[in-house]
Amino acid sequence: MTFRKMVPCFIRSYQDAIHELNKSIKLSNYLTPSNPRLLKEQRYGLSAVYCSAVGIEDQQLRDLHVIHVTGSKGKGSVCSMIENVLQKSGFRTGFLSSPHLINVEERIRINGRPISRDHFASLFWDVHGTLLEFTKTSINIPMPSFLHYIFVMACKAFVDEKVDVGIFEVGIGGRYDHTNIFKDPYVTVVTSLALEHTNILGNTIAEIAWAKAGIFKTGSIALVSHGQSDEAMHKFVEEAELVKCPLYVAPTLDSLLTTENMTEPFKDIFDNMNTIPNSQLLNLALSLTTINYWFAKLHGTTNNDNVTNIGLQPTSEWKPSSTVLFNALSARWPGRWQIVIRKNITYYLDGAHTVESLQSAIKWFQNESFASNNNRRPIRIIIFTVIGPRDPKPFLKCLQSSSFAFDLVVFANPHDGQFEILPSKESHDELCFNIWRQLESESNTGSNSTSHSIASKHVKSLSAFIKWMQNLQRFSLQALKYFPCEYSNYDEANNTTCCDVLSLAVYIWLVGY
Repeated sequence: MTFRKMVPCFIRSYQDAIHELNKSIKLSNYLTPSNPRLLKEQRYGLSAVYCSAVGIEDQQLRDLHVIHVTGSKGKGSVCSMIENVLQKSGFRTGFLSSPHLINVEERIRINGRPISRDHFASLFWDVHGTLLEFTKTSINIPMPSFLHYIFVMACKAFVDEKVDVGIFEVGIGGRYDHTNIFKDPYVTVVTSLALEHTNILGNTIAEIAWAKAGIFKTGSIALVSHGQSDEAMHKFVEEAELVKCPLYVAPTLDSLLTTENMTEPFKDIFDNMNTIPNSQLLNLALSLTTINYWFAKLHGTTNNDNVTNIGLQPTSEWKPSSTVLFNALSARWPGRWQIVIRKNITYYLDGAHTVESLQSAIKWFQNESFASNNNRRPIRIIIFTVIGPRDPKPFLKCLQSSSFAFDLVVFANPHDGQFEILPSKESHDELCFNIWRQLESESNTGSNSTSHSIASKHVKSLSAFIKWMQNLQRFSLQALKYFPCEYSNYDEANNTTCCDVLSLAVYIWLVGY
C-alpha cells in the first residue's frame, strides 16, 4: 500500500537535515549471504518499501530508463562519462553516486550538477516526515538507514524532475545492495573487479563476481568490462542464463576507433595510449558501450525478448561518433584523475581502494608529471592516508616498491575543523607513518637492503601544510623539513621553482546499513 501523505516542513534547515540524517548511520555487522532472506529484507527490500511509501510507483521507476552500475574499480568515472554524454545529447540526467567527496548533496546530481542544499533539505524533510508517520503504523518496518534515505531521496528527485535517464551507482556488491530494486533497468553494468570488501562479498573473485552479477535482470542488457577473469566470466554467464538476459562484453577501446572519429584532439591522445593507465582505457570503452546499448534499448533496436538472446552474446559491430567520444573524454569527476594548478604547485587528486587502483594512480601521476614539466625537475610529493577500517600495509608496500621515485611521502589527516568524524571516515595517517618507517627500516637492513628510500613526514593538519607550501618561493627537501616553521634559506643547492603533488586517499566506506 502506498502511503502518499507528504509531511511538509518549511522551517527545518540544511544543517538540521544533516544532523538528523547522520543519526541514521549504522556501522552494523554485515550479514553474510548465508541468510539471503534477511539480506533482501534489510537491504533492497526496505528500499522498495520506502519508495512505495513516499509515492514512487514501479512505472515511475521504469520511466527512469535506468543504467545500474557496479564493480570494484571505476564505477564513478564510468557513470560520470555516461552522464556527460547523455546530457550533452539532450537528455535530462539523474545520477546517484557514492561516496561524496565533501558534501552529502553531491551524491544526487541532476543534469551534471549536485542538487542545491535547499533542494536536499526539502527532499530530506519530505521523505523523513512521510516515513516517520509510515513506520509508526507499520509492523517491523524501521526508519531508514543513511543509504536508504539517500536512495529514496534520489529516486524522488529524479521522478519529480522528470529525468530521461537515472544512473545509479551501487554502494557495495550489488545483489543485496540498497539500490537493487529495479525490475527492468535498461542496462546493468559491471566494471573491473578486484578483491575488495572481502569480509562482506567473499574472499575470491568468483564470490565477488556473483555479488556483482546480482543486478542482472530478466530481459535487461547486462554488460561487463573487457578483460574480466575466467572465474568472473563464469559467474556472469551463469547469472545471465539464470535470470534470462543477454550478456555482452565491452570491446577494447582501440577496436572502437576509426579514422572518422579519430579527429583532433583525439589523435594526440590515442597516439600515446601506451602512457595512459589501462584502467582509464577500460572505463572509457565500457562507458561508450553502455551508451550504445542504452540508445539501442531506447529506440527499440534490441531483440532481448528473443529466447535465443540469453547468456553470452557476440559483440555487435558499432563505432562511437567523434562527438560522443569528445563528450566522454571531457567528463570530469571531482577527486578522480583531477589536476589542480595553484601558482607553482600542481596537485594531482585521486582515490583508491585496491592496490591495483593505487598502481594506476601512480602511473597516471608519473605520466602527467613528466609530460607537463618538459626539462624541469620538480619536487615530487605524495600525500597519503588510509580512511576507514582497512589494513594500510599492502598499500604502503606497493608505494614503497614502486619504480617511480617520489622525493617525499607525507602522511596527513585530511579532516580539519571541529566536527565529529565517523569511524568509517577516520584517517589512519599516524598508523600509516609508523608502518612506513617500519618498512623503510626493514628494507634498509640485512639481506633486504636497498638503495631506494623515500623521505617521509607526518603532519596533523593537511590544510595547514598546503597553505604553508603555497608560501614557499622554491622547493627542496631541506625546505619541506622546516614545516610548520617559516623558511627563508633559498641558497642551498638542489632547489626548484615547481612542485608536483599526488594527493591520494585509500578509502573504505561502510555507512548506511
